[in-house]
Amino acid sequence: MKQIYRLAGLVALLGTAALAVEMPAAGATVKPKAKAQVDLPEDWMDLEESMNGPEVSKMKLDDEIIGSYFIDEVPGNGGFAYGYGGKTCYKLLPSKTPGNEAVFTIYFDNDWAGSNLSVGTTSLDLSKYSKTGTLTFWIKAGPNAKKFMIGIMDNEGNDKKVQTKVNGHQYVALKNGEWVQARIPLKAFSDTGVYWDATNKREIPSKVDWSKIQEFRISINKDENLVEKGKPITFYLDQIQLTKTAKGVKIP
Repeated sequence: MKQIYRLAGLVALLGTAALAVEMPAAGATVKPKAKAQVDLPEDWMDLEESMNGPEVSKMKLDDEIIGSYFIDEVPGNGGFAYGYGGKTCYKLLPSKTPGNEAVFTIYFDNDWAGSNLSVGTTSLDLSKYSKTGTLTFWIKAGPNAKKFMIGIMDNEGNDKKVQTKVNGHQYVALKNGEWVQARIPLKAFSDTGVYWDATNKREIPSKVDWSKIQEFRISINKDENLVEKGKPITFYLDQIQLTKTAKGVKIP
């Protein structure tokens, strides 16, 4: 009787398919069945081991630097990176270009996703340069990666981080497989941004505190970059810096 209960329980768990097991005839030779092919998801962190970074001679700036979010590594003093949105992940890829040690690589899931770089425990005071300076970086796009947004975030404490952002692809002509420089005037970023209110689960408009800038963000919208199913939307970044002036850059 116990065996009947066990069988009934097994059927309840597995459904009627549990009864559809083909039993060999008496005396028949049983051939081992081939193992089922299991398609495991691709680990995006294993896609690449190194990368040619931008040439050092081309990255020199004539403008005075206020601060940096990435040059060969995430900045010190508690600097860190993080990402969000589905399977989105990031890593530092060793650079094969002489004098350039590493590039920051983001593998975006096709989602409302982003990746941030923070200067850590310190803040950058841009209050004197928000109308004259730039956010400057080098970027390379992976296959079919075309649209992205660039954000600057302050840190006002109590988990209030106000972000102001622009469409990054409007400030640089991306070329698949090539490094290009983006120089976005800080004046292009609105003085009013939004922060995430965790209690009410929504974004709240608020003024940006330009004296407490802490994070850089690159983000995408869902379905704006049409890549092959299961593949990431990839962007490579290097020399992410803030400058006091904008020599050679057209200020809007």
